[in-house]
Amino acid sequence: MTLAQAVPLIDAFFNQHPDNQVGGVQRTDWWWQYDVMKHSDWEVAVYREDTGRVAGYMIYTRQPETFVIQELMTSTVASQEQLLSFILKHQSAYATIQYESALTESLADLLPDPTIVKTTTVPYMMARIVSLADFFARYAYQVAELSAVTIAVQDDFLPENAGLWQLSIHAGHAAVTKLATGTADITVTIQNLTKAMLGYRTLESQAHFGHVQGTPQQIAQLSAAFSHTKPMLWDYF
Repeated sequence: MTLAQAVPLIDAFFNQHPDNQVGGVQRTDWWWQYDVMKHSDWEVAVYREDTGRVAGYMIYTRQPETFVIQELMTSTVASQEQLLSFILKHQSAYATIQYESALTESLADLLPDPTIVKTTTVPYMMARIVSLADFFARYAYQVAELSAVTIAVQDDFLPENAGLWQLSIHAGHAAVTKLATGTADITVTIQNLTKAMLGYRTLESQAHFGHVQGTPQQIAQLSAAFSHTKPMLWDYF
């Protein structure tokens, strides 16, 4: 079907998909309308279960020699198998099948012949914490308890984020205070803190490369409070 026809079916599925819950952007009606107007050639294959519930979809375009997959989202083994089968049925009609995605892991091993796949990783999007105080307060911490740790954050562009922050968690509730004076347990830039809190690279890994300063024990304790699921940013903003 066309993208315009598919949007009412796939909108909620996309926004609720687990891959879109870490660092993702919720698509509102105006964004879908923008996509529909901008990409009139986009087609959509939707996989629905017997109950009518959407379990997966694929947005794609047909170019002279290339079958281009714009987006592929599945939630069950059946939806994944059926949409992959739909893709592979186009092998004889196109010289190349191209898939550009925010996925952080390769899917080549799921194909019958992984050796035919060429994979390229290209840096594209950047995340930025605008209000660190608000981000600390609303973050979904992964532990229920964390002894108070003082973090020295360096932010050359937003002075409100720079300084000493004390973070503690008790019974699942986080307490965050910006200190006027004190000694830092951990020192990190806002860029590297963003990587850690959004799950792109752990604090331990960054410390190994000299990008985070602190004792291994305190770095490990704070790192355990952060999500280690890599972000999936599908839309630019």
